[in-house]
This record gives sequence, structure tokens and C-alpha cells, in this order.
Amino acid sequence: MGSIRLRIQFLLLRTLCTADYCKRCDSGKTRTIVAGYVNGAISGNAYTYYLSTPVADTNFRLDNPPVPSVVLNPTPLVCPTTASVSVTNPSCYGLTGNASLQLLPAPGMTSGTYILNGGAAVNYSSNPFSISGLAQGIHTVTIQNDTACPPFDVFVNIGGPPGPLATSSLVVVPPTCSPGCDGHNILVTNNGSSPYTYTVTGPVTQTSNAQLDNLCVGSIYTVQTVDAVGCSNTQTFTVAPGPTFSVPIRVPATVIPGLLTDKPIPKAAPILLRI
Repeated sequence: MGSIRLRIQFLLLRTLCTADYCKRCDSGKTRTIVAGYVNGAISGNAYTYYLSTPVADTNFRLDNPPVPSVVLNPTPLVCPTTASVSVTNPSCYGLTGNASLQLLPAPGMTSGTYILNGGAAVNYSSNPFSISGLAQGIHTVTIQNDTACPPFDVFVNIGGPPGPLATSSLVVVPPTCSPGCDGHNILVTNNGSSPYTYTVTGPVTQTSNAQLDNLCVGSIYTVQTVDAVGCSNTQTFTVAPGPTFSVPIRVPATVIPGLLTDKPIPKAAPILLRI
């Protein structure tokens, strides 16, 4: 049990002034007692205040005014120990997300501070409260709701795409010779949300959205990829030459007229011609 001291105001209406309650006053007048001090006791969550000191105004003084006790029931201190976390992940790789934190159990005070990843303290004034600009990954949020409450940590995990849009130009039919221009590729993308839209720049025919024809050996073309939520990436490709093959040619051993010798020419090794 503790004690508390409170300053309050009273309004006392009297039509008759008696010696028991009034001093230095005019009979039959209504007086206002402007202020007084009361003392009280604390028991559990209830505060009971008892008038224990004289109350006075400029016109009269009451030694023992008949004022009843006042009972108040203040909100007890509730310290949150955790938080429910709701996140909004970024739609594209490299952007930031947001988090909403609902303190549990609900505290009596809706204001306090939080520290993000060991940084400076930031004030919040509502429950739940929000944190924006969070990069992808796990963040530590240290929350203190009231100076009388111990701080606690909450972990916030911001997800999203695992990486930037990655487009591959897959060879379906390579150019048949060098410098052939009859190659055929298709475009395939990962790490995004389909469908994808491709914009191709260079010496190539974009037959359909993802189909490329008339690819020439050594030519360079650029592909800009945009996914369903607006994420984009640009990549450059070079057309590789198609496969090569060899034709063996053998020169038979024979006597070639006109030479200084008529001895047979030894069997020659194969000559490989690369076409």
C-alpha cells in the first residue's frame, strides 16, 4: 500500500452560514470552495482519497467540510512482451517493403520507442505502428513501450523476388554456317512474375514475343524484359557460330610425271579442311 496527494476543486452551496462550518462570512450567501488537498491510500488498482486538510477560499474557511471519499480506478500498467508482425514485400528485387507491428498484450500506453537494427531510437504513437523502407532480409526491432516496461526484440523478415529478372536466349537452331543468318532462339525468364514482355533491339527478327529468327553469327542484340508487375531488366546477347565439321582428303601415292624421280610418293596423311 502507498500514498498519494491530490489537489482538487469543490463547489459548496450553502444558504445558511453557521459557526460550526464558517468563519468570517456573510450569512445566507452561497460560497465556492476553490481548491483543497486530499490524501489517499493505494490498494491494488483502486485509489481512495480522503479529505484530510482544511479547505478555504478568500471569504471563509471550513475546518471539517462533509466531503465524501473519492474512489478512482486507474488503468493498470500493462507491459507488452511481443508483437504480431504483418509485412508487405517489395514486388521487384532491390526495392523496399513495409511492416506493421501490433503490440501484445495491448498496453495501456500507445506510445513508446523502437530501435531498428541497433540504430537510433524512433518514437511511435499508435498500436499498431508501421515501419517503412525495409530492405529484403531479416531486421531486428527493439521495442520499449513504457519506461517502466522492459524492452523486447521482434524479428521482421522482408521477402520478395530472390534476384533481378534473369532472361536467357536459348538456342533452338544455330546458324548453319559462318557467317550464316538463319539461327533461331527463344527467350526464357526467371525470378519474376509471368507473363513477360520482351523488346528486342538489334539485327534480329522478333517473330513473336519470345521467338527470335534470322540470327547471324557474331551479331549482338539487346533484350529488355518486363514482367507482370512492372519489374524490368535489360541484357545483351551475342550470336555464337554454329557447329563446324571436317572433311578428310587423302592424296594417293603415285608417280607424278615430270618429277626428277619416278619413285612413288609416300602415302600422304589426311588433309582436313574446315568448312
